[in-house]
Amino acid sequence: VRFLLYNIGVFVIINTYFDYIRNKNMTTRFHDVTQTSADLGLKNTDNLRTNSYVYTKISEEFHELHEEILVQQGFLNQPQGKDGIFGEAMDLLISAIDLFALNTQNDKTPTEVETLLFKHISHKLDKNVESLDDLLTYLNLEHIGKDASFNMLSMTMNKVCVGYQIDDGISYKKQEKSVFLDNIAQLCIDSLAVYVSYTKTPPQDQVYEIVNIIVSKTNKWRKNRGLTQFKVK
Repeated sequence: VRFLLYNIGVFVIINTYFDYIRNKNMTTRFHDVTQTSADLGLKNTDNLRTNSYVYTKISEEFHELHEEILVQQGFLNQPQGKDGIFGEAMDLLISAIDLFALNTQNDKTPTEVETLLFKHISHKLDKNVESLDDLLTYLNLEHIGKDASFNMLSMTMNKVCVGYQIDDGISYKKQEKSVFLDNIAQLCIDSLAVYVSYTKTPPQDQVYEIVNIIVSKTNKWRKNRGLTQFKVK
């Protein structure tokens, strides 16, 4: 009996440790993006660190995602891209996080930027969301359909476009900075909602799939910009 209890105890300790490692990796992967944003420089330090440039990248990723969806639905007679819907949705997510970081990192560390992003996500959902895992749990429970998720994404794109134009003084409309940040947070939510609505990956495995895509794409981004790549844990 003692031997059995001892082995059970060891098993619990080992699993608890690996759960901790998995969760630690899982909840800090947005930090890889916010860290990269910080490494690339503060807002307006060069022509690649401006709202207009980053929004242009967001717009590109949105249209590529739309194209992949049209191919999948049979409306475009062409081969699916190598990234597919999931890869393009993650490209859009990473670009949205970068835009959020660009507009908040002046007086914040990458970790503080990530924490602030989840606060804005929580505000948009009216629910406490502290991690990628929390957000995916919410989206899976909501069961947002394919068409609905993309339609929501399209509307959010327009709001973010208006927000950056106001922030840059291109538009004379008035809007609180917090509303702009809320809309960028919604863009992150909507990008993941598209992923959830199309994926066949079981909910319990989605976070690890997304983490792997984000790490791979963030490292490619860093390499293209001459930055040291993160070690994959």
